[in-house]
Amino acid sequence: MPLSLGLKIALIVALLAGSLCAEQERYCLHDYLNEGADGCAAVEGLDCPENEYHYAAKKRDLLNKFRECQNKHQIVTMSVVTPIKSFQITQKETGMFERDVCMDMLALEMDTVAACLSKTFPKKDLFSRDEMVGYLIRLNLLPYLWKMIDEYNPQRKPESKTDIIDPYNNADETYIFTNMNEKYFMSELNSLSVSREDKDMLLFYFRYLKMKYDMRYCRAHSDNSSECGRRIWVERERVKFFEKYPDTRHRPFIKKEMVFEAENPDEKEIAEQYNHEVELVYNDLLEAERYKEIAAQEEREIAEKKFQMSLSAFGAFGIPLNQDADYEKIFDVRNLISLGLKGQYRFFVFQYQYDMSFGGNVKGGAFSYKAYNLMGGFSVGYYKIWSVDLLTGLANIDQYPDIERHRSYKDKRHFAGAVQANYFISLTESIDVFPHVEWMFRFVPFAKDYKTRFERDGKFPMGSISFGIGVRFWKPKTKSAYVSQEGVFQ
Repeated sequence: MPLSLGLKIALIVALLAGSLCAEQERYCLHDYLNEGADGCAAVEGLDCPENEYHYAAKKRDLLNKFRECQNKHQIVTMSVVTPIKSFQITQKETGMFERDVCMDMLALEMDTVAACLSKTFPKKDLFSRDEMVGYLIRLNLLPYLWKMIDEYNPQRKPESKTDIIDPYNNADETYIFTNMNEKYFMSELNSLSVSREDKDMLLFYFRYLKMKYDMRYCRAHSDNSSECGRRIWVERERVKFFEKYPDTRHRPFIKKEMVFEAENPDEKEIAEQYNHEVELVYNDLLEAERYKEIAAQEEREIAEKKFQMSLSAFGAFGIPLNQDADYEKIFDVRNLISLGLKGQYRFFVFQYQYDMSFGGNVKGGAFSYKAYNLMGGFSVGYYKIWSVDLLTGLANIDQYPDIERHRSYKDKRHFAGAVQANYFISLTESIDVFPHVEWMFRFVPFAKDYKTRFERDGKFPMGSISFGIGVRFWKPKTKSAYVSQEGVFQ
């Protein structure tokens, strides 16, 4: 699906705003599309770096974003292949809206870069003639391409490497023309209201650019040679065109603009140094873009108050759920008190919990039961309001009997697990209080048929339910934690 007219205009204005406007004989589509407009783009309030390498790096970044926009549009075809013939079942286009939105944002960014360039380097162009022609064809704007050629000034000074930004990099032209189909161009050309001679001229120019930047096309049109014979091809095609149209008014354009010059070996070192400097700035630009994405994500999370991490402390009173009368006679755990500290990152939970029971103890201590539990697990819920935690881990248990003839158990490690629920009530931006309910299961040391001190240890499953209250220190990232780095064209 072709781009909307409004988007085409927006993008092409952005492509050429501030570019190709420095001299009268150069073309500026901003003037064509906005009759009566004064100048190519507004530059008030823009902080524009006075460094050519910045614009070259930004131009390479714009090409990558143009690729990304193009790749959002996909055409998926389903076919059935038989030994005789293949049959197309269905064809579906996806990503048109996403592509258009992406191109719209790209147009705004191009406009800013071009405006900055016109402010700091008024005699330089953001795009070469070949790049502009490629974009015009790609966006189905052949009338503007024709206007550029139709108004060609034979006295025009030929474009040089000093006239454009990033002159030693042909990535833009190569990408555009390598991915451009000649049959599609010819179908668009047939709809143009110009003479047969003018159409042949445009087709000749298109093929010239394909030969220049599309290596496969060049080899295919070089008399089956594995090498590209560009100069041989253009001289042969030029002769054919002049024989067909001996009085053509396009002769100056063809002879001056459609040539293949030999590479200048003296420029190789200059090009390498230039590209090295641009690459350094380009890497910095990518790093700045990465920092901007991280900062934008953090801003969104803060705006949404998205849960990141928290630290909670709670206290609870528990009721044991024992099913063994002998255990209750020997160990007094009726007053089970728990103190806990819980850390959470997203849905991961780690908890330290200390349990103790004040009760009868014939060994002379104040506790009949104490244990510390180390557990980890997962949490579910809408964390700003409520959560349910599933935990598992180990308990280190000390037990002291209230009957003289029974022995104590110390440092016995057994399995422990818990399911707990919390409901959070906000006090401040960073602090919540919450009621806490916990069902805990653990194995406690106990030999039911105890007769001698040398009886081997056993274990008894004990559950408990606890009710309490806690405080959560909610710590989302603050604005002072933003990643910040000054970028280009902010």
